[in-house]
Amino acid sequence: MTGRPTARGVGTTVIVAATAAAGATFDSHALLLLAGATVAVAVAAVGTGAVLAHRRVVAFTQAAPALVAAGSPSTVVVTATGIGATVRADRAQGRWRNLPGSSAGLAEAAATPGPGWLAPAPGALDSLSAAKGGGLQSSTPVPTGTRGVLVLPGRRLWAHDPLGLVGVVVATVPPVSVVVHPAPAPVGVEATRPAGVAAATLPAATPGGTGGSGELDGVRPYVAGDPLHLVHWPSLARPGPPLVKEFGADGGVERCVFVDDRAGVHSRQSFESMLAAACGLVVTGWHAGVPVVLTTWSGDTTIVGDSTADLAQAMVVLASMTPRAGRKADPPRGPVITVTSHAAVSGLPASLAGTGALVAVP
Repeated sequence: MTGRPTARGVGTTVIVAATAAAGATFDSHALLLLAGATVAVAVAAVGTGAVLAHRRVVAFTQAAPALVAAGSPSTVVVTATGIGATVRADRAQGRWRNLPGSSAGLAEAAATPGPGWLAPAPGALDSLSAAKGGGLQSSTPVPTGTRGVLVLPGRRLWAHDPLGLVGVVVATVPPVSVVVHPAPAPVGVEATRPAGVAAATLPAATPGGTGGSGELDGVRPYVAGDPLHLVHWPSLARPGPPLVKEFGADGGVERCVFVDDRAGVHSRQSFESMLAAACGLVVTGWHAGVPVVLTTWSGDTTIVGDSTADLAQAMVVLASMTPRAGRKADPPRGPVITVTSHAAVSGLPASLAGTGALVAVP
């Protein structure tokens, strides 16, 4: 990697040139000696930069945790090994991007900036300190006060000569993303629809033989039409046809959470409260082993199975959800838990308002 002068290095070059010109013009040996000494120091600095440029540095970054509820702490840690010199990183504060639902924008925001013609001064960078396990490390808090998919673009690690005249990019750390989802709000699970907050765990329509008392009776061969959440996943690793779990007479419950994400009918605070309630319903259903279908008025559907990856995907959806106008999806058929605000209840279709349970937030 090539060393680049800092603003101090450029200023030093200008001063040296002016001093040498003045010494030649006025035949001043003192000015010429001063210019020569300064040049010697600058050459030594440039040589140091050249040596640093050939150092092999390994750097990586990670967020802990990378999936966090709004308001909870999370930290991004940058670690660099393989260099003994002082290393500094591009400033992280102020570079976070909130990109709800934008995969194209995500790639653009995550791009590491080019080095540019001038290297930043050491004082304009974040310092890395010695880590316990060796190497250098820096920590940056994540601004979790805002819900969304937060992205910190890739950062450059810089090494400078002792005088700060030349800077060299010795490594580049990849971008890091943190999903800040709504903090789950507790919602009472009931089979009624009071005017306040209520919800229900509802029986799902299941193929013959799969509904029951909730007790697992055993497994049977898969039949076309069996829901995926009943698949006995370990059977896929063995020879033979896949199997599905079979319950007694009342088993196979499913929770359908329908989020009213219409634009223009909720206040900002109400919309955030809605998502917190929906998040609570998804999380409690997942922990109870209840399959959850998360769907929205605008037509998006997310199936939340029993894996942590399914739950994480649901958190990404809730983190990036915004009010949407345009095409209105048909409300799901059958009993659902509708999550809306008090102000928007009157605008719900009569068929939906009279079916299942209602969660109406202030």
